Amino acid sequence: MLASKKVINNTAILYVQLILSMAFGLFTTRIILDALGEVNFGIFALISGVIGMLGILNSNMSSASMRFIAHALGKNNLEISLKTFNTTLLLHFGLAFLVVIFMEIGGYVFFEQILKIPNDKINEAWILFHLMVLTTFISIISVPYDAVMNAHEDLLAMSVVDLAAVILRFAGAIYLSYSTDNVLVKYGIILLIIELSVRFTKQLFSVFKYHECKIRLKTFFDKKIFNDIIAYTSWNIFGSLGAMATTRLNGVFINYFFGVSLNASEGLSSNISSKINMVSVSLTRAINPQIMKSEGSGDRLRMLRISELSTKYSIFLFALIGIPFFLNVDFLVNLWLKDVPPFTIIFTKLLIVILFIEKLSFEITTAIKATGKIKSFQISETTIRIISAFSVYIALNFYSNPVAIYLVGILFSLFILMNRLLFGKLILNLNILSFLSNTTFKVIPLIMLTVIPSILLFSTTLTPFYLFILSSTLFVFLFSTSFYLFSMKESEKKIVLNLFKK
Repeated sequence: MLASKKVINNTAILYVQLILSMAFGLFTTRIILDALGEVNFGIFALISGVIGMLGILNSNMSSASMRFIAHALGKNNLEISLKTFNTTLLLHFGLAFLVVIFMEIGGYVFFEQILKIPNDKINEAWILFHLMVLTTFISIISVPYDAVMNAHEDLLAMSVVDLAAVILRFAGAIYLSYSTDNVLVKYGIILLIIELSVRFTKQLFSVFKYHECKIRLKTFFDKKIFNDIIAYTSWNIFGSLGAMATTRLNGVFINYFFGVSLNASEGLSSNISSKINMVSVSLTRAINPQIMKSEGSGDRLRMLRISELSTKYSIFLFALIGIPFFLNVDFLVNLWLKDVPPFTIIFTKLLIVILFIEKLSFEITTAIKATGKIKSFQISETTIRIISAFSVYIALNFYSNPVAIYLVGILFSLFILMNRLLFGKLILNLNILSFLSNTTFKVIPLIMLTVIPSILLFSTTLTPFYLFILSSTLFVFLFSTSFYLFSMKESEKKIVLNLFKK
C-alpha cells in the first residue's frame, strides 16, 4: 500500500476509534464520578497524577522504541529489526522493575510528607496506589509490542484492542455504580485486569504477525543498539521531567494549596481537554511512523514536508472541535455532569488554550526526535518547563487562586513555541518563516475571522442548547469551507475529493 494511502486509511480508522472512545470515555467519567463521589474521585485523580509523574520513563521508552524500530524498518533489514525488538524488550523488563521500586519509595514519601488525604481514606488510597503501580509495570513491558504495531502502521489492530479496553472500562464503571464499599480498590482491580488483557492480546498478535517479534534475547541482543537507546532515552527523560513539571505537578500544587476536593476539578478538566486533544493526536499517530521512516531512510526533505502537513492539519482538527467546545463549555459540562465541581469550567477553557499553542509546534519536536540529536533541545525545553513549575509555586504563594496555574502555563507555552522554532532551525535547518507560512498562518487568521459570527450569537436571547447547535454548526461550516478554499493545496484538495467520491 502506498504511504499516502496508508496514512489516509489509518487516519480514518483512528477517527472511528476516536469517536467511539470519546463517547464511551465521557459516559465512563460521569459514571465513575457518581460512583466514587467527589472526594474519592479527587483521590483517584491525585494518585493517577503521582503515578504518571513517577512513571515518566514509560512514555519516553515508548517513543524511543517507536523511533528505533521505525528506523530499522526504514532500512529494510530484518536482522537489525530483530536486534532492535529484542534489545528494547529486555530494556523494558529491566526498566519496569526499576520503576516499581522507585514508585514504591517515592509513593511512601508522597503519602507521608506531601499529599493531603482524609484519614478514613488512607488505607484505600494505599491499596489503590499499589494496584496502579502494578498496572504501570504491565504497561511498561507492553511498550515494545505497541512500538512494533505503530512502526508497521498496523493501526486497525491497535484500534480494535484499545477500543475493547475503553468498552471494558465503561462496563467496569457500570459495575462500580452498583457497589457501595471499597470502590477505590475495586476500580484499581478493574484497571489492572484490563491492562493485563490488553498486554496479552497485543503480544499474541505481534508474535504471530511480525517476523521481528521472535523472542531470542541472547541471540539478538545488541549492545550498540542498547547504548543508543539508553542515550536517546536519557535525554528524552530529561525533557519529560520538564513536561511533568507543568502537568503532573499541577495536581500536587492544587492538593497542597487547596485540598483534595479541587483535585476532582483538575482531573475532570484534564479528562475533557485530553478528549478534545485526541482529535489531532489521532492524526499524528497515523503520520509519525512516516516521519521516522523518512529520516531512517535519509530523506530529510520528505520528513520536513510531512511535519509541515501534520502541523497544519493538527491545528485545523483541534480548532474544529476545540473552538465550539470553548464557546459552549458551560452548557456542555453542566449537561455532562450532575454536579460540576468548582473551577472545572475555567480550568477546561485555559487548558484548551494551552493545548492549542502546543499544536503550533508539536511536530517540530517529533522531527527533531527522529534525527536522534536531542540533547541540546531537551536541555533548553526542560529548563523552560522547570522555570514554569517554580513560577507556578511562586504565583500561588502570592495569588491564592488556582487559575494562576494555567495562566502561567499559557505564558510558558509561548516560550516553548519560540524555543522549538529556534531548534528546528539549528537541528533540521528548518526555514522558520516558510514553516509558519505553511502551517500557523494558514489556519489562525481563518479561525479569527470565522469564529466572529458564532460569538455574535451569544448576544442573542437563544437558549444554551440552541446556542450550542447554531454556534457550532456555523463555525464548523465557515471554518471548514474557508480552510478548504484558502489553506489547502490543489493536490490536497484532490485527495479530499477522492475520499468523498469513495
